[in-house]
Amino acid sequence: MITLNFGDSLEFINTLEDNSIDAIITDPPYNISRDNNFQSMGRGGIDFGEWDKEFDLSSWIELATPKLKKGGNILIFNAWKNLGEIAATLESLGFEVKDMIRWEKSNPMPRNRDRRFIVDYEVAVWAVKKGAKWTFNR
Repeated sequence: MITLNFGDSLEFINTLEDNSIDAIITDPPYNISRDNNFQSMGRGGIDFGEWDKEFDLSSWIELATPKLKKGGNILIFNAWKNLGEIAATLESLGFEVKDMIRWEKSNPMPRNRDRRFIVDYEVAVWAVKKGAKWTFNR
């Protein structure tokens, strides 16, 4: 059975029992919002809002760690620039980083293709909480 819950995740996570979650699949803020001269689709710059500025990439993982069962999976999508920090945080909290996953996007965010490459993928870190055999369903 799958249960979906909605709300502020940093508040909601505190209501969960420890060792009660099999998998966490998340796409937290990337901290990529910034001003620039790029104009596209009626929008200037790359500003997704205040929620994508100065987000703490690590502390939420510390909150989530006790909630995940031993052998539980965590999959964190983020900007490629942040993957090292995320992986290091996971390892320091007792996870084994297994792989990086690449999601190919058929309709990527438009960019100024005359000055930059178009990024047509997203990446995620997949890790497993140590202490039990993990589940992998191919």
